Amino acid sequence: MTQRLQRLALLVMLMVPASSFAAPVGFYDIKPVVLIILDTSGSMSYVAKELTTPACTLSDKKVAGQTYPYSRDMIAKEVLTGTFNDFWCRQRLRPAGRYDAGYPIPWFTPEYSSQTQDGIIDSHKERIKFGLMTFDSIMSAGVDASGGWSTGLNAASHANVGLINLGVQNESAPYGRLYVPASADDFPAIQAGNAIVQEHILKAIPFGGTPISPALSDAFFLLKKHKHLIKKTTTNDGDPYANCRARDVLLITDGRPTLGEGNYNYKSSVKSAESLFKSGHKVFVVGFNLATGVSSIVNEIAEAGGTTAAHIASTAAQLSAALSNILGKATPGIHSRTRTVATNITYSSTDLQYQLNTGYSSAFKSDIDIAGYGEVTAYRCTKECKDVDRGRSGPPPSCQRRG
Repeated sequence: MTQRLQRLALLVMLMVPASSFAAPVGFYDIKPVVLIILDTSGSMSYVAKELTTPACTLSDKKVAGQTYPYSRDMIAKEVLTGTFNDFWCRQRLRPAGRYDAGYPIPWFTPEYSSQTQDGIIDSHKERIKFGLMTFDSIMSAGVDASGGWSTGLNAASHANVGLINLGVQNESAPYGRLYVPASADDFPAIQAGNAIVQEHILKAIPFGGTPISPALSDAFFLLKKHKHLIKKTTTNDGDPYANCRARDVLLITDGRPTLGEGNYNYKSSVKSAESLFKSGHKVFVVGFNLATGVSSIVNEIAEAGGTTAAHIASTAAQLSAALSNILGKATPGIHSRTRTVATNITYSSTDLQYQLNTGYSSAFKSDIDIAGYGEVTAYRCTKECKDVDRGRSGPPPSCQRRG
C-alpha cells in the first residue's frame, strides 16, 4: 500500500455550511459501465478438454467421496460471482417444452451450500456498473421463448424462419436475462445492480451456437438506444454523464463465432468490434479454453475493439487474473471508496473548511495490485473576504468562522 503526500490547496470560493455541503461529482465518481457478454453456447458445458462433459451426479444428493469436475460454464460462474462452498455438480434433464428441450448436450448445474463473496464482480462492486448479456442462438426474431428472447434490430428474412434476430437475450428472459445498469451512481444502486448481474449469471443455461457478431451488434444498439445509457434530457431518465462515462464491452468466450458471422446481414465479429471502438466503446476479450486455432480469431476481435489482443485463459486462476487485469484497465485513475468528508470546525482563523478524501487506483506495475491515497484540502477566504462570485465586499455568511 502506497500513500501520496497530503496536498494543501488554497482556493478562493464562496463557502457553504458543512450541514448543507454537497461535494461535486469528480471524475473518479463517474463509475464506468462494463457490459459483460458471457458465452452461453452449448460448448460451455464441456470441461477443459473439448467434447468432454463433466461426470456429475444424476440424483439430488452429493455422493460422499466423489470428486466433481467443473465445466467451463461452472468455472466462469464461480470466478464472476464467488466461490462455491461444498461444491458438487448435478446432471439434469432439460424439461420438455422449455426452449432448450432435446438439446444433445446434457444440462449440468453447480450445486453448493453457500457462496463466498470473492468473485470478480464482488471485488469491483463499488466502482464498476456491470451489465449482463447472454447468447440468443435461436434464429427467429421473437421476443419470447420462440425467438430466444431477441434483442435489438432484426436482420435478414429467411424463407424457412421469417425475420432473423440472433445475439443476446432481452430483459424478459428467465435464464441469464439482459441487465443494463441504471443511470444512478449512488453506491446502493450500483451494488443492487451488480447483485442482479450475479443472480442472472448463475441462472444462465449453456445452449446452442456462438453468435458473437450479433451479440456485439446488440451491444452497439443498447449503448446507443437503451433508456439508461442515452444522454439525459428533460424528457427521459437517461445518463447525465453519458458524454464522459466510459462504457465498454467485455466478451468472455470459449470458441469461434458460429452464428451470424458475416451472413443474414450481420457483419463479421471483427467488423462489429471495430464499429463499437469507432463509436467510443472498447471491446475487451477473454478466450477461455479455446480450441486449437481459435486464439487468432479472438485476438483479431480484441485488436479491432481497441484493446490490442485477447487475454487467453485455461484455468480458473488464469481467468480470474485476466478479468482483474482487464477491469483495472477499464477503470484508470484514482477511485474514491468514500464520499468526501467536509467540516467547518477547523479551529483556525484562516481555514474555513477542511475536506478529506480517500481513494485507490491500480498500481503502476500490476492492474491487480491497489495503491492507496489520502488527500486533505483546506479552503480559505481572501484577506478581504470578498465574494468573488458576486463581486461584493463584506463577510458573507460562509466566511464567518464557525465552531
